[in-house]
Amino acid sequence: MKHTNHTKNHILLKRILSSAFAILLLVSIIPYFVPLSKPVTHALPYDNSDTFTIDNTTIHYRTYPPQNTKYQGNVIMIHGLGGSTFSYEKSAPFLADQGYYVITLDLPGFGYSSRNPDENHAQTHRSSLIWQCLDQIEDQIKQSYNITESVKWHLVGHSMGGGTVAAMAHQEPKRTQSLVFVDGALFETSRSGFTLTSVPMLLRWVQVALEHVIINEDRIRTFLESAYGQTPTTDQVEGYLNPLQLNGTARSATSLLKTAENLSESALATLKVPVLAIWGKDDQWVPFSDANRIKALMPQLKIQAIDGAGHCPMETHPDIFNNNLLAWLNLKISFGLAPTRVRPCWAHK
Repeated sequence: MKHTNHTKNHILLKRILSSAFAILLLVSIIPYFVPLSKPVTHALPYDNSDTFTIDNTTIHYRTYPPQNTKYQGNVIMIHGLGGSTFSYEKSAPFLADQGYYVITLDLPGFGYSSRNPDENHAQTHRSSLIWQCLDQIEDQIKQSYNITESVKWHLVGHSMGGGTVAAMAHQEPKRTQSLVFVDGALFETSRSGFTLTSVPMLLRWVQVALEHVIINEDRIRTFLESAYGQTPTTDQVEGYLNPLQLNGTARSATSLLKTAENLSESALATLKVPVLAIWGKDDQWVPFSDANRIKALMPQLKIQAIDGAGHCPMETHPDIFNNNLLAWLNLKISFGLAPTRVRPCWAHK
């Protein structure tokens, strides 16, 4: 009797293990049967669009020359995670109207830049690509405005883009006139020994989920509502959704998970350029407390909080954001030697 029960239990265990193995095999194989789009070449999306290509990476950027006023300086604006040049639609034209030569730029894998599954998304690598792009733009600026001295830039970065401009300033401090963090995500999140990048099957599931479940109108509207702290307009949803739906976006996401890396805190502490942080006081994505954490590393940091704003103040509170950014840029034209047309509260202290 005991032998019979033992045999039955053994058979049952084999069946359970066989079933578990079959399920695991199916879960491992299924995502590879779900089609994913591949990157394709697309037309330039805007009248002021241009591209810069180095190695296997093409960067899309937009140019806003000064409009009907004296040339004041140069600004490059970098978007955050999931964003694009669209993120600065309400800021770049405003600054150009005030005399600034403005560049907005799509990071690799985002906006209308190339989707390369093997892209290196470390901030130091992004920095190198962008400075090489600015090399050719600077030649145009010098010719257009008869500039003989070296060209300097105000570097503006939102969220993830804050880490990008920090790396740029670290790499080329002499070409950096000032830094502006907009709700900047500068710090690494804690990582355990096991990550998605450890298991190819899980990475594939992430790609499938992004392309077939997450990147759609309803999901993007929900994400934007959380980031904005208010209901996004149809134009705002489309402005984010359209580039995210480009072929190859999901495939390129795995390289972001594998290679994304910010500057270390010790490297951030070496930055001695003028720095401003403009922050939504009600940011639920990157908390306002991070601004004080940055200030502990960079005592020269000036902080401007925008009451009632969430993670994207340049989009939800453009007038307040633009006036504070303009005041900072004017104040830093010659490191404080130029007059200021608009003064935020910190300028009076």
